[in-house]
Amino acid sequence: MGLAKPKETLSRPPGPPLTKAIVLASGRGTRFGSVEQPKHLEQLKGMPVVCWAVAALWNSRAVDHIGVVVMPEYLEVTRQAMYKHLGLLDSEISYVLGDENRMESFRNGAQALLSRDVRQEIRETVFILVDANRPLFTEPQLNSLISGALLHGSSCLARMTVNGIAEVDQGRIIRVPEKARYFEFVTPEALRGDLLEPGLNSTTTLPSSLVEIGLACGISSQVVEAGNHNLKLTYPEDLEQLHRISSNFEVPKRIRAN
Repeated sequence: MGLAKPKETLSRPPGPPLTKAIVLASGRGTRFGSVEQPKHLEQLKGMPVVCWAVAALWNSRAVDHIGVVVMPEYLEVTRQAMYKHLGLLDSEISYVLGDENRMESFRNGAQALLSRDVRQEIRETVFILVDANRPLFTEPQLNSLISGALLHGSSCLARMTVNGIAEVDQGRIIRVPEKARYFEFVTPEALRGDLLEPGLNSTTTLPSSLVEIGLACGISSQVVEAGNHNLKLTYPEDLEQLHRISSNFEVPKRIRAN
């Protein structure tokens, strides 16, 4: 299905010239039990969750370009959803094919967006990893993540652990560490560009987060406070909770009127 060409490219709010957001929509929704459509197209107040994430990035003054990483079989339906709900076309955001591995998908997205800028500016580039299925984040959070990555190399949303934690071996708890020292970290995450490839290539096992990439480079991530709204859509009951939480958020408006 072809998409109509706009008369002109939509303008973006002014922002830092080298801040790139990679939206990972490359999961298959196995735990969610989705069969007919990918999880990132599940509707939250009539809008696919991936569109909530992209709209928040688009309207932010902190991000200059957005890439959506999606599996090949879901590319066209995702493009159609983005146009139907937000009016965005390929000329305004990038679509990148994903991989079965989460961080390979992120690498694909980062490399695609890097091709738009000269490599010698990589240290001034900040990459933001956004999970399409964790769509409720705020502009102050984005701004703090970007500032943290520029100053410290890496940053992430995190919150104190509420429930008890334990080390388990062969189905038995063998140690209960001090809970106050442990935090849960979630997306979005941010990483300064010069750390990306060294971090990805520093270990034989591919890191599973930007926090781990930073640690592989000797960088401790700056913590930005996460809230209850930073909930991920993993299981069907999560969608009900997201509907309740989203009452504090305005449903994204269509960016292109026609």
